[in-house]
Amino acid sequence: MELQGFDTLEATRTLESAGMESAPAEAVVQVVKAGAQGLATNADMGAVRSDIRVMKSDISDLKSDVVVLKADVADLKSDVVVLKSDVADLKSDVVVLKADVAAVKSEIALLEARMDAKLKALETRLTNRLYLGFGILFAALMAVRFFP
Repeated sequence: MELQGFDTLEATRTLESAGMESAPAEAVVQVVKAGAQGLATNADMGAVRSDIRVMKSDISDLKSDVVVLKADVADLKSDVVVLKSDVADLKSDVVVLKADVAAVKSEIALLEARMDAKLKALETRLTNRLYLGFGILFAALMAVRFFP
């Protein structure tokens, strides 16, 4: 980039009027002009300033996002604690339910044994009555046959 508004002829004349010979004065002006090639202009600096403002805004947005994310992480940690507690409660409930199921199975087995015993007793009573009934019927038939 060239120095805008840098008059090389004027710079050479200024150096010559200060006592410098023409050739060294022209060389100094050329060195200054060449050195200015890599310097940023006011427009370049304005663009950099604009980029810095955009970056500061982006950084501010990111900081806000980090605050929100930290709050979300805290909420998730709290949820995890609640879920762990719920899982522990469920495990405890499962243990209680298993014990209840075992108790119900035991009660069913006892009821089944009682029902079997009652059915066996009922079967015995019915069998005895049936035999008694057949015995009475047989005796009646025999009485009718032998005692007309």
